[in-house]
Amino acid sequence: MDGLVGIVWNLITETNGAPEAVWAAVREHIRTDPAILLDAWDELADLGSDARPHVKDQVAQAQQLVTDVLHAIGGAAGDRGRAVSPVARGLVVLLARETVAYKQGRKAAAHPSRVPPRRRVARRSGRPGRGG
Repeated sequence: MDGLVGIVWNLITETNGAPEAVWAAVREHIRTDPAILLDAWDELADLGSDARPHVKDQVAQAQQLVTDVLHAIGGAAGDRGRAVSPVARGLVVLLARETVAYKQGRKAAAHPSRVPPRRRVARRSGRPGRGG
């Protein structure tokens, strides 16, 4: 699944984390190269098997994508059709997790830790360039 995670991360970075743009880019990439989804099938199914609240619209879109990929590859799909829902939910979870990580990283980068100001020592009047 590392390959899929890397691709998702690159697409999130390219789209600046915009949810609709990310989802559109991921759909296009998976439709272009369905092997990426098939290679991560078991891990996505495991990720999506946990009971979590999901956005129904996103899950429906993911289910349609997974179903389209299975139809496109035909006989190579084997018995994967039974696991469409967990894989679709896993894809939704993966996208959400990576998007949150991206946004948290950007937020942390935008607000560096505060460094206390350096104390300045007042120069005494007298000869220029000498503190004393």
